[in-house]
Amino acid sequence: HSITWKHKDDIAMEFYNNAVDSYRQFKGTLTLNTSTGTLTINSLQNTDSGRYTVEINGEVAHGIQLEVISPVSKPNVSHTCSEESCVFTCEGGTPDAEPITYEWMLDNRQTGSLKTHTVEKDEPVRLITCALKNPVSNETSNEVPNPLWHVGRGDQVPLHSKWIFVTAV
Repeated sequence: HSITWKHKDDIAMEFYNNAVDSYRQFKGTLTLNTSTGTLTINSLQNTDSGRYTVEINGEVAHGIQLEVISPVSKPNVSHTCSEESCVFTCEGGTPDAEPITYEWMLDNRQTGSLKTHTVEKDEPVRLITCALKNPVSNETSNEVPNPLWHVGRGDQVPLHSKWIFVTAV
């Protein structure tokens, strides 16, 4: 009775002559059920991604493709503004967290799904947040105030406006 698990073309673990051996990065991270042939990988790493095949008594039984995806990190929102608009960028995540999707919330109203989002000065938006999502996690940024929004007497007033007050005596 023999069981051999391969990662790509290399042997990851094998059971032969009542002995179980694991190889390379898999030493200490694999568990093999010798009755069922089930392989368990503990403490998954991105390097564990790839095709796995199992041979039982010399015959290939089946294969599986494993993709290890890291959780996304909490994003930060940066912005670049002109007098007319601000471009907000959702920054965060890692290449190991792909595929990542973006979601923008303007005053808790969902809009946009790109890495950047533009807010025009005449849009009544006070607070902006972005979220990063992938198949294993999601994180939301802290709220960021819209630099083009200013509350004054209940009206929207761009911050770059100038006010002159004249007092008559």
